[in-house]
Amino acid sequence: MDRPGGVTFFGVIYIIFGALSILASLFFGVVFFLLQYIYPKVVPYTYPMSFSIFMWILIVIGLAFGILEIIMGINLLKLKGWARKMMIVIAIISIVLSSLLFIASVIMTKGFILYFLSLIVQLIVPILALWYLNKYEVKWLFGERY
Repeated sequence: MDRPGGVTFFGVIYIIFGALSILASLFFGVVFFLLQYIYPKVVPYTYPMSFSIFMWILIVIGLAFGILEIIMGINLLKLKGWARKMMIVIAIISIVLSSLLFIASVIMTKGFILYFLSLIVQLIVPILALWYLNKYEVKWLFGERY
């Protein structure tokens, strides 16, 4: 059975997103480590412990989501039914988190236009993924026969 171009597109996009998420998490992990342990020896300032814990948790979550997105993208290309369902869940989570981040950013900085444009860009892929992966033909391709 041939894989449709839309499935290939979303599989590759999420592999790329996963790789970028892993790279960004590693980058921020290294930068935060340098700021927390190396830089204070030059300038005596340390972050509060709660902030440090929060940052390390965000870094680990970023790594976990990156690995999850790569696994999901690869298995979407293999037409695994669970990968389609996982992508739908990830898309919903992404829409909710992007919307909450937008609201928080507007409240904190009053920069509505810039954040609104950012929100639109962040919502395009998850909304398209939800639409495409819920089409009858795509559900059929992934083994859902109802």
